[in-house]
Amino acid sequence: MLDERLRDTGTEELPAAQPEAAAEKSSKKAPNNRQKAKKGKALKIILGILIPSAVIAAAVCGYIFGTAIPAARRNAVYSKEEATKIAEEYLSEYLGTDVSKYILNDVDRFLDSSAGLKNTVYRYEVDFRDENNEFEYDVSVNAQTGYARLVEMDER
Repeated sequence: MLDERLRDTGTEELPAAQPEAAAEKSSKKAPNNRQKAKKGKALKIILGILIPSAVIAAAVCGYIFGTAIPAARRNAVYSKEEATKIAEEYLSEYLGTDVSKYILNDVDRFLDSSAGLKNTVYRYEVDFRDENNEFEYDVSVNAQTGYARLVEMDER
């Protein structure tokens, strides 16, 4: 009879509360929230380390290159073309032969800060190949002093 009345009113009997199921659900959610909190903390720590490190690295690079490049420009006496001519003369004297027929392979410019940042100079590395393509010679020329030296000789 009670069941009939409940049906007539449109209400149904509610099932009894199940405390075990509710406890199980909350215990499953708790580790997820803890894991999210741990990930968030880890991300904050990583960003807290990376961002200041990047700022410091940028400041150091700015100081180094802000000092070295203007010093190298100020100290440069010989141009790329002059350094190439010096390297050719040096190699001719070193090998005891005329190298005017040798192939100019490449000329690279490097910063040389071995004497300190404020005394940085450009150094040209001039690469030659002999006419038979058997040997490659790398001659380094200091752009401030014109000092040349053979830094590498490779047999091809």
